[in-house]
Formats: sequence, C-alpha cells, structure tokens
Amino acid sequence: MNLNDAKKKCEILVESVKKTYFEKANTIIRDEVEKYMSKNADKMSKSGDTYYYE
Repeated sequence: MNLNDAKKKCEILVESVKKTYFEKANTIIRDEVEKYMSKNADKMSKSGDTYYYE
C-alpha cells in the first residue's frame, strides 16, 4: 500500500466514524428527550407538532 492508498482508506474510515458518531449522538439525544418528556408529562402540552412546557 502506498501513501495515496493509505490516505484514501483513512478518508473513508474518517467518514464512517463521523457517520456513526452523528447517528449515535442523535439516538442519545432523542432518548434523553423522551425520558425527560415522560418524567414531566404533566407539565407538557402539545399543539400540532409543537410541545410546550407549562
């Protein structure tokens, strides 16, 4: 493997890591929001697609 091949492989791996990171971050944030909403359901109201806190 020469240097250019190594660079290309590294770029592919970096893109894969970025994609995985953002997918995982999105899952964690969504889960935390759902937990918060379930714990505070009595303080939430909804109008259409918008949620309101108290």
